[in-house]
Amino acid sequence: LKAGQDLPQYSTPPDVVVKTVMEIFKQGIKTLQEIPQLEPILLKHLFLKNTHGNKSLKAPLIPPTEPKVPERKHILPDENTWLWVASNNIEKALESGIEPLQRFLETFSVFKEESQLNPEKYVRALDDFDNPASVDEIKMDIQKHQKEVKRLEEQIPESLIVSYFKVNCKDIRILFAGKHASIVDKEIKLIAQRARDKNSELSLRFEDMEAKIRKTPSSIEELTEIKEYMAALPAEVAKEKVEIAECVDIYNLLEDFQFEFPMAELDSKWELFAAPKRLMETIQSQNSVLEKQKEVFLKEMAQEQEDFEEMLDGIEMTVGAFAQYDDITKFEQKYEDVISVNNRLKEFTDKTNQFNKREALMGKPLTDYGRLRQSVKDFEPYSNLWSVTRNWYHSHKSWLEDPWAQLDAINLEETVQNSFKTILRTASYFKAKSLPKILDIANEMKDKIDGFRKYVPLAVALRKEGMYDRHWDQISAGVGFDIRPTEDFTLTTVIEKGLEKYIPL
Repeated sequence: LKAGQDLPQYSTPPDVVVKTVMEIFKQGIKTLQEIPQLEPILLKHLFLKNTHGNKSLKAPLIPPTEPKVPERKHILPDENTWLWVASNNIEKALESGIEPLQRFLETFSVFKEESQLNPEKYVRALDDFDNPASVDEIKMDIQKHQKEVKRLEEQIPESLIVSYFKVNCKDIRILFAGKHASIVDKEIKLIAQRARDKNSELSLRFEDMEAKIRKTPSSIEELTEIKEYMAALPAEVAKEKVEIAECVDIYNLLEDFQFEFPMAELDSKWELFAAPKRLMETIQSQNSVLEKQKEVFLKEMAQEQEDFEEMLDGIEMTVGAFAQYDDITKFEQKYEDVISVNNRLKEFTDKTNQFNKREALMGKPLTDYGRLRQSVKDFEPYSNLWSVTRNWYHSHKSWLEDPWAQLDAINLEETVQNSFKTILRTASYFKAKSLPKILDIANEMKDKIDGFRKYVPLAVALRKEGMYDRHWDQISAGVGFDIRPTEDFTLTTVIEKGLEKYIPL
């Protein structure tokens, strides 16, 4: 037997057997006609020379068609009728003998599943990316297919006598049982790959943990982060042990299936098994290393804080010197100085926060940097004065000279109001602190802003949305002269025309 699409097939078709046997039989009968008579050969002196060996035995012939019985009695029947009957009976017997062969093939319909089974496709479905089978499921499937191998070997004989044929079933038994055996082999290899993958995944996790705790910290923050990480590791390792045990169980299962691992893979198995213990030993050794590093960081921070105190002395002097500035014309330079000092104050504030944070991390008392906070508070009036002064000179020029269509009256109103509030507060501070030079600048700015405030309502009224020609016609009629935006029309034009006197209009 050999494999077929649904049922096995005979390597030699039965009808070919019938045909071949009959051809041999007929060829044998034909050969009888070629046997020469012995008398002319042995007794040559009794026969003419030209007849020596030319005569053949009188042998029967198979009639080409079925001989008919003569109707007349004096006519003899065909003497070869018996041979035709014999030939016909042999052929019928042969054809009758091959009929059981087809019925025997049909008994293999129970193995249709094996016939259509594709081991490669079957196992690939178990490793589907979206829904892979678990190791336990694969194990049960292996055991099922192992039973199928035994069942097929018991159920399909090596050979069997069917009619007058001996049918060899060994190849088909090997094929069907081999498919299940192939599935078993592929599934065991699939489990082995799962073990390798799990081993690799867990090993990488432990390598990552070890790399993190062995990292040399570059700051107190990093040192604290590493120590906190190490403190949380025992709980994490406990979880990893569960997965390691599952991985080892897979290896043990493969041993039950007599799967042979390369020595390198067996080594990696035991390395993974020992990984938790090795990591805990590393944690213990790193704790002492980090304690030494902690002492180094504390000494470095103490020196850094000492140097920082000198920097605070310098910033206090810088802030105090601002009280002596009395030249308002140098507002651009003073504004740049203000930006520089504000940046330094912010940098120093960030530094003190860092110091305090590190002291907290190291369990040390927090250093009080109240003197810096006082410097920030003392500098705020100077920062406000020169910021308002610089912004005023820039904005005031723009308000007066920019084209009328570009004048943002809402922004103008906001800026003037905020600037006036700020300068009032700043002047009050300088007066309370008895700082006459800087107070003069603050009062000068207060007068400038206050003098401009009367034009704000006028700018807002004339630059509001919805101002059309008819509105300008009404304004022109009210003031008694023609007034409307032209190409060179600015806020200066409005002020020079004295329109603030007509605000109620």
